[in-house]
Amino acid sequence: MKRILPFLILSIGLSACSEVDKTASITEEDTQVITATVATALADRNDGVITELYDLTSALGFGSVLNASGPFAPSAVPPRLGAGNKRNYTRSYDPATGKHVISFEHSMTANDVTKSMSVYQEFIYKNPAGAFVQFPGRVEVATLAFTGRRQGSVTTPRHSSQDLRQATWNMSGLQSGSTRILLNGSQQNKGDMTVKLADDKTASRQYEMKLTFADVNIAKSFRADSTLENKVSGTITFEHTMKHTLPTGEVREKTNSGSIELTGNGRALLRIMGIRAIYGINLSTGDVDSGS
Repeated sequence: MKRILPFLILSIGLSACSEVDKTASITEEDTQVITATVATALADRNDGVITELYDLTSALGFGSVLNASGPFAPSAVPPRLGAGNKRNYTRSYDPATGKHVISFEHSMTANDVTKSMSVYQEFIYKNPAGAFVQFPGRVEVATLAFTGRRQGSVTTPRHSSQDLRQATWNMSGLQSGSTRILLNGSQQNKGDMTVKLADDKTASRQYEMKLTFADVNIAKSFRADSTLENKVSGTITFEHTMKHTLPTGEVREKTNSGSIELTGNGRALLRIMGIRAIYGINLSTGDVDSGS
């Protein structure tokens, strides 16, 4: 029987009185919830990590694949599935702390997806000498410290979710002399996930998940037909806790861990500890291969 190694659960909102199951075999329903949760956390269409990276590289005029010019810009930009609309946009800067603050609402109904997010972002840019940068589009930037949150809902043909995502990242290598950006930090996601199964059945779980980024690489060598998700490589580790209420009323929690390999070609390979199958995730659409 496959067994899942225990790890420390960093649980904020999950009930302490629930029965925590760290050793039972993972079910097919559990697997589908985990893959859907990870795919939603990553994919651009689902306002995931890729969406956040687009925002980070384009915020306040800093050159990116969203702009017509700049150090990261290709000569042509394909339409993004996850772009959507931004409303109620606000921006401010505090010269004493170097902090740029942006907030907006992000929504979309297209490409079989409906999503609505409230977004809050804090940026601190520094130049190579370590001084704050007020206008990153005009002055060379070396590092970026970012904290932010996204809260809202996403509905796709495969699943629906409501969650809160809170990220704390540091990016280095932004200066013109470097060939890549390095991303380090973590992100906490928690909320509710419902996945559509076969025979019109569904699986619903409350969940919490921590993603840890260690030297995730964003190459600057964008080509004319390239998108950001095609230039991200490295490994993200995750810890996932889900709470399931059985028909009897009994509440169980399960914890799982694993890794997400960003392959640099628009895909991620998801490995869940205790399962041999490797699941492929499209970083643009969030579609998941059945596993191999």
